[in-house]
Amino acid sequence: MAKTKPLTAKQKAFIKNYTNAGSATYNNATQSAIKAGYSERSANNNLPQIFTETVVKAIEEARQEQAKKTDVTAEEIVQELRSLAFKQDQEGMVNNGERIRALELLGKYKAMFTDKVQTSTADQSSTMTDTEKEAFAEASRQASIKLAQ
Repeated sequence: MAKTKPLTAKQKAFIKNYTNAGSATYNNATQSAIKAGYSERSANNNLPQIFTETVVKAIEEARQEQAKKTDVTAEEIVQELRSLAFKQDQEGMVNNGERIRALELLGKYKAMFTDKVQTSTADQSSTMTDTEKEAFAEASRQASIKLAQ
């Protein structure tokens, strides 16, 4: 297996500019190359030479690191919302608006507030008697007739 060359200062700067989500050059190879010190002509015409195998691997590694830093679990979010919702005033500066919003989000996460009630007729029909099934079917037919009129 061939030994890979270490990255040059320009390549490192290019990778930093290209992978920095807060940068105006994010995912823009030409602008990242110019900002890294490549000439405008070189940046426009020689991108294949800039995107060497080593640079591509370094970009992928940088993106994986960013993903690790921003990866958050539902459990971590719920834990933070709980701390905001139930924090005492002397422990931190949590105002009532923040507390209410945290409680609201926790309630939504737990499906405590529903705008629509979900029902499944398949589940209901398995627990219905034959008489109840016939009554349900008749009520559905009558409702369809009324809607059609």
